[in-house]
Amino acid sequence: MTTIRATCATCGDVELTTADVSVLIDQDSGDGTYSFRCPLCDSVVVKDCPTHTVDLLVSAGVHYAMCALPNEPVPDLTAPAFDHDDLLEFHSFLANDSLVAGALEGLRG
Repeated sequence: MTTIRATCATCGDVELTTADVSVLIDQDSGDGTYSFRCPLCDSVVVKDCPTHTVDLLVSAGVHYAMCALPNEPVPDLTAPAFDHDDLLEFHSFLANDSLVAGALEGLRG
């Protein structure tokens, strides 16, 4: 079985099998991320990886899934800056359960 060496921020280098690692691939660019649960500290580790690393992991037998990343909105550079008053207003909104529930219902259509 193939051994994969990866790095946990807490534990350093760890050795994994192909069953321990998952890859998520952006269907547009071919780049992706790989993730694993550290066998020493049990933390979930997620790291970006370029196309050639994705290819190596998949060819070794690592399970993968394809995804389409959402298009990010283009920022309105003419909009006013988010200031302290906006933050307080947002905090008040989040503290009101009925307003949050209404906003979520509005998202469902």
